Amino acid sequence: MKKLICLLTVFVSLFFMQVPVKASDINWDISKSKTATQLDENYRSQVTLSLPAKSEKLVSDVVFVLDKSTSTQIENQTLDMLENLQTQISQTNAKVKVGIVIFNKEANVFGWFDLENDLDDIKKALFKEITSGTNCHAGLLAGKELLDQDQEVAAKRKYMVFVSDGITYMYNQKATVTAWSFENDGIVASWPGPDNWNLKYGQEALPDWDNYLTDVKEKLAIQGDQYDYLYGEAPTNIMPLEESKEGLNSVDKALYYTASTYQAMKDEGYHCYSMLANGYSNYPWATSFMNYLSNGQEVSFKNIQNEIYYLLDQGTYVEDFMGKGKDNYGNGYDFDFITDTKQFYMMVGNHKYVPEFIEENHYGFNHQENGYAYELFYYPEEKEHFIWKMNVPVSQFEHVQLVYTLQLINPQKKSRRIWGIR
Repeated sequence: MKKLICLLTVFVSLFFMQVPVKASDINWDISKSKTATQLDENYRSQVTLSLPAKSEKLVSDVVFVLDKSTSTQIENQTLDMLENLQTQISQTNAKVKVGIVIFNKEANVFGWFDLENDLDDIKKALFKEITSGTNCHAGLLAGKELLDQDQEVAAKRKYMVFVSDGITYMYNQKATVTAWSFENDGIVASWPGPDNWNLKYGQEALPDWDNYLTDVKEKLAIQGDQYDYLYGEAPTNIMPLEESKEGLNSVDKALYYTASTYQAMKDEGYHCYSMLANGYSNYPWATSFMNYLSNGQEVSFKNIQNEIYYLLDQGTYVEDFMGKGKDNYGNGYDFDFITDTKQFYMMVGNHKYVPEFIEENHYGFNHQENGYAYELFYYPEEKEHFIWKMNVPVSQFEHVQLVYTLQLINPQKKSRRIWGIR
């Protein structure tokens, strides 16, 4: 005789919600897992719900890509955020790796630091004085390379903070510009700089950025790199003046490459933040461009810190249905949740919390001054299920787990083929 042994995850449904919320608004891209032991001799199985996923390494990457013109105020805010994160991880087993890139005409990469142990070295890198040129594209390429190379960390745990005034006119890892002709006071010249925008479009011109970047992409496919040369060297091929109105200049190409690299990082699943370096710019198009990258949303270090630290907000709940029905072989199954308080508990990191009885089918975990940090509501009747509610935010830096026991109340003892094995 053989017992009917099936994976419980086939039978049960798991939902993650925030209260109040519409079903259409639920964010399903939350790190989570549900594991179950095989049935024992008493037809019981222990189930573990975990936020984040039980198997997920609690390691996060945070890369700062900073314009060399970033203000001291921004640098101090960056350091404050990192100090707060360091405090938050000090009591957990989590790890945060910090990468620093400061760009001028090229990217200056300071590599990875361990936040818990290397805060002094991070501070030195942040406040390093660098001058000459602005190549946003090179900075983002270096930041992306740092994140791409770290295979230890999942994409959803990678964060990139891009801080710049948006005034860019160089591109590629080695500072490259375009020999674009313009006429100024009767003199034809081709020097690159942020004023190339004003000469072509006008100081106050602010485009529809989606349309503008699409137009640049189409023209780039035709123009290519035929007028490119390394910054500081003499151009060998200069765009004729009669082509300059339609041809791409250094600012056009720098903005396009910056935007496309930023989008490529988002496409990888990295969390990307665009922040205006000094809160303003003497070039309206540059400020507008940075706002475009941030989707028009105001970005603060406090918000970034919370997104790195928190997985779920206070008020989130998990709705878990017990399994009942028939498997693929026509065998009936029916699992019951065991309400004996010795049969379920919670783990938050290394801290274990046993349930406290509040009222029938209602339990609390980790009693605090304002109530319980977590609650469980059990509904034994129609569609047997429970709701596991978080009255405090759930952190990315430690696993929050509910461990409970299910009883299979109608075990099938008749010998039959299961999962292709006799």
